[in-house]
Amino acid sequence: MNIGELDKRVTLRSFTTTTNAENFPDRTYSDVATVWARLVPLRGMESQENEKKTVTRKRVFEIRYRTDVDEKMVLVYNNKEHQVIYVEEIGRKDRLRIETELKL
Repeated sequence: MNIGELDKRVTLRSFTTTTNAENFPDRTYSDVATVWARLVPLRGMESQENEKKTVTRKRVFEIRYRTDVDEKMVLVYNNKEHQVIYVEEIGRKDRLRIETELKL
């Protein structure tokens, strides 16, 4: 991987579920790491749900290999939370390809 291609700063977040005072589940995110990434735009889609237009944007981010990234995480780029859909190892622990989805 050409190191110069990693030109976007992203934050990986994981979540924990706790119970609040009213005995309802609370989802709390905590930052795992802030890393350099390469952005590969894929495609966008528009759909209609309950008379509300929804725009979904799929993107792929490539980062250096890490062992603590999974599909339960959120990736933050430009202050927008992208849900991690799929994580794929590229090479022999060289890098990760993270497919994400952003709902606008």
